[in-house]
Amino acid sequence: MLGRKQEETIAALLSQRNLEEAAKAAGISMRTLMRWLKLSEFQVAYREARRAAYSQAVAKLQQGATAAATTPLKVDARPGTPASVKVRAAECVITSLIEGHRDRRH
Repeated sequence: MLGRKQEETIAALLSQRNLEEAAKAAGISMRTLMRWLKLSEFQVAYREARRAAYSQAVAKLQQGATAAATTPLKVDARPGTPASVKVRAAECVITSLIEGHRDRRH
């Protein structure tokens, strides 16, 4: 079982740009962080935390997917939209349809 400081360090690893910033944010030395990163229990907990964070990010993207998918259609339908923008919007829609169709076949 991880201690409070190790749990705080995992949170810092998820939120900071690099190991040095994570160690500083967690209030530990780089030497301590490097030692903890070698512990299997710490590695498992860190991997699980990263997996959970990734799943949450994917869920947020899925929530916004419908709005993102309709945006090119709205741009294309808007009066006064330049032809080049309409072409790019249509290209986006067609590319997304093709990629979606490909994904379903595999």
